[in-house]
Amino acid sequence: MKQTENQNLPAVVGEPPEDKNTPLFIFTHVVTAFLILVTVIHCILVSISQYRLIFSGVSIILLTVLRKMKKVHGFLPVAGKTILAVADTFLLISMCFLYLIPPFIFNSHSLWKYPLQKAYINCYQNIHEPDYFPDFSRDVVSDYTFNYAPSMMQGAGNYCVSFVTTPEKAGEYEKIYSAQAEYSFPLTELHHHSYELDSENFKSISVAVGSLWEESSFEEYAAEIHTNVYILSTNADWNHPHTSAVIVDAQSGRIEFSQLG
Repeated sequence: MKQTENQNLPAVVGEPPEDKNTPLFIFTHVVTAFLILVTVIHCILVSISQYRLIFSGVSIILLTVLRKMKKVHGFLPVAGKTILAVADTFLLISMCFLYLIPPFIFNSHSLWKYPLQKAYINCYQNIHEPDYFPDFSRDVVSDYTFNYAPSMMQGAGNYCVSFVTTPEKAGEYEKIYSAQAEYSFPLTELHHHSYELDSENFKSISVAVGSLWEESSFEEYAAEIHTNVYILSTNADWNHPHTSAVIVDAQSGRIEFSQLG
């Protein structure tokens, strides 16, 4: 009798539970899982752009909160559920779009990550490792730094690798690239990352200089240890610069491979 009475009771009016077999449910959760995986890979292996990682992490947390709200507040009015759905979709699209543009400015000091970082950057049609870069991994003794910034609108990007090697190896590099250089000059003649060629026609060479030579002690430091800049190619345009350069101090073993624009 009790079973019959329970069967005759009116059903609770409410919305049907979310169908986890719908294409939209499967698609959104697969995309979210993929973005979480990419973010984790970035954190562990690539470490590219802390701003991108922060945005991805916050977006994933918000996505989780929004989907939790849908489950807890199952009886939200249509307008409320629409707002949650729009916010959910917006976050997914934003995260996908974020990975369609090159990574932002970053510095890396982990040499073992360089092949992964280079491969990741090469996925984008933007500044990447120039052909003249050698296989330098075995020559690094200390102070390895990889600086990267993409070219955005009017801004020229840069791709720079600097490290300290042995003076003998630095001398070998200097011998190779001095023979290939279109221009060469001491680092002391580089003022505000620019070397003047023709002031009347506004011709100058812009060079991306990394952390091995700090701007504050630029001239004093360069004069003391005889650092030279070898320009392999340049368009001599201060407004839209494109310069390939190698900066070498054969006495201390400091060397930098620099690509601007």
